[in-house]
Amino acid sequence: MNRTNGIEQEIKGRNALEVQLGRKLEDNNTGEVVTFESSEGHLTCPDSIARNERGEIDLIHDHKHKSGADDQVVYNDSQMRAEREMLEAKNGNHIVTISSDYPNLDAVPPKPRPSGPMGKESTVYYSDPEKGKITREWEFNPDLPGGGYWKLLE
Repeated sequence: MNRTNGIEQEIKGRNALEVQLGRKLEDNNTGEVVTFESSEGHLTCPDSIARNERGEIDLIHDHKHKSGADDQVVYNDSQMRAEREMLEAKNGNHIVTISSDYPNLDAVPPKPRPSGPMGKESTVYYSDPEKGKITREWEFNPDLPGGGYWKLLE
């Protein structure tokens, strides 16, 4: 059940991000799957990728769904670091979409949210699972509890 819900939320996150960016993303879980082993030795397979006109990977996307009410932080772990390292284009972008069954986006600190390093080093969006669209973007601010806040996009 949890895996099925995770796949469903990942698809919703990818679709919402495509609309937000006005750009098609490749589902990296079907067909020819692209993997990468980082300098730390972490093998990663991001949820989605996109390539520029030169064929270089210039966008890596990963979706994280928080189904529990407790730990709702997405950490800058070896998977996230490997995905950023995987980018081939100089101006590439690592994007994480987050969704939650128990969001409290205006709480201090907000739930869900990226960790400080995650929010600083990647572009992070909140993908509303009920609306099926991106509704907020993470604004990194190390002076705030939780390292930032969710800026409303609607």
